[in-house]
Amino acid sequence: MRRIADPAAPQRDDAGVSLVEMMVTMGVMGIVMVVFTTGIAQLYWASRRTETQAVAQSQLYLAFQRFDRELRYASSISDESPVAVGGTRWYVEFAEADPTKCVRLRLDTTANPPPNGQDGAGVLQLIRWTLGTPPTATSPWTTIASNLVADADKPFQMQAAGETPYATADAGQDFQSAFQRLRIRLTARVAGTRTAVDTTFTAVNSAGTTQRNACRDDWARA
Repeated sequence: MRRIADPAAPQRDDAGVSLVEMMVTMGVMGIVMVVFTTGIAQLYWASRRTETQAVAQSQLYLAFQRFDRELRYASSISDESPVAVGGTRWYVEFAEADPTKCVRLRLDTTANPPPNGQDGAGVLQLIRWTLGTPPTATSPWTTIASNLVADADKPFQMQAAGETPYATADAGQDFQSAFQRLRIRLTARVAGTRTAVDTTFTAVNSAGTTQRNACRDDWARA
């Protein structure tokens, strides 16, 4: 006897998925994964660039804050060109508002760079002493900023009172300052990101200062 199927009964589908359908699905999923991974990678590198730039900027900001506080009220600044030792160290001396209190700034780029060769290896440091008792070779220096490179021949450049300054954004060739001024050019480099600062500080207590800076002489006698 022939059995008649019930049209209301659920139909079974045992045909499965063909190889073509599987390949198409895998291809679509592969494209989606590539787009997703690329987007995540771009977000990561953008965040990384922002972070490294912030680190470089923070190093220069710390240095700027210290200079603004130290140099604004200086009574005299070294009247000689900053000393370069082997092209890796630069120095400049100045006296605080109290002329018996001396400070020496040093940009030191002799440190070995990291294996990737991308970060700046230089440090900006200072040391203090009272006139007549200069530091010794073993006296500790205070680090202000790191990850620095020396892009300029003279990262420290002094202008004496009454002299026509070097060209700057805020002073023309006819301008003559009544105070000593110090131009500072520094560049921080972190993970290939570079941030530079080029600014000039005015020593407001140096009006009429013409004598040789005693702090430099004191250091030379040490």
